[in-house]
Amino acid sequence: MVLLAAFPRPAQSADNIAPRPTVLHVGDSFVRAGLAQALKPRFEAFGVKYVSIAQTSAYIPTLFRDINFSKLRHVYHPALVIVTLGANEIAISDPEQRVGAIRRLVKSIGDVPCIWTLPPRWNHQGGALLRVIEREAIPCRVFDPSSFAAQVDRARDGIHPSASGGAYWAKMLWSWLGAVEPS
Repeated sequence: MVLLAAFPRPAQSADNIAPRPTVLHVGDSFVRAGLAQALKPRFEAFGVKYVSIAQTSAYIPTLFRDINFSKLRHVYHPALVIVTLGANEIAISDPEQRVGAIRRLVKSIGDVPCIWTLPPRWNHQGGALLRVIEREAIPCRVFDPSSFAAQVDRARDGIHPSASGGAYWAKMLWSWLGAVEPS
């Protein structure tokens, strides 16, 4: 059974009035750089409501407070949380200083299944922070786009994925979601 199997396609009956499960996708500006735009129709095809909340210049220690994650969790009752965070601090000199913040962030998600998708690394910078996230984000699953980062086109700003780059990232994440066993 794969993770996506937790979201069975809805019946095509008019009597099907059960509430749709919700995926809540939170993070920095990389969420809106083609990623959310490409993920939303994929989840909705499964009958899943997809909500993305992104904050420009978001950082690991402050995002969940700044977007009032407690309120969002109460409003949406997500069946899955996707976190896209770390791009703005990828070159931090001491990534271990983020350990407490990562742990608090994951704890705030609670018992909701979660996936942390790391930012693509085009110049191989930030590996130390990404390894800290991988280590500390447990029980969240971590999706690392490093193996295909060269195929994620960049926007003109040279920082964010382009629309097509974000769509490629979403395609790879979607494929990975279909192969991941639920925890």
